[in-house]
Amino acid sequence: MKPNRSAMPAKSKSATKRRPAPPAARHEAAPAKVVKIGKRLETVAREIKDADDFVEHVAGLAKRYRRDDALRIAAEGLRATFEHHKLKLAAGTDKKPGDAVRLLCAIAREAGETVEPAAAKAALKDSNRPAAVAA
Repeated sequence: MKPNRSAMPAKSKSATKRRPAPPAARHEAAPAKVVKIGKRLETVAREIKDADDFVEHVAGLAKRYRRDDALRIAAEGLRATFEHHKLKLAAGTDKKPGDAVRLLCAIAREAGETVEPAAAKAALKDSNRPAAVAA
């Protein structure tokens, strides 16, 4: 015998499409942490390479420099960032410092320090040397 359709409640198509998703399916990606960067530092970074990911890398270096207060660590990170973005790491001359030197000075300035271009240039050169192996 066939069931009586009039006895069953009517379901609308839109009601069946609006089922709430299970809690596991509602998981949204956490927003990425935004690192604040000064306008001067961002300007110097964008002069070198106008790419958001490059500026984000520089912002991360500036944050780490503020936290660790170490020119050598920032120089190593900057060297790695330049290599990652396939940029030439030129120190420049005494009268016209290269992009890496300018950016390293800007990172230090962002942290409230003043680093002379000669010191930044030396830190970049030292960052290329492998650490001494203990015998």
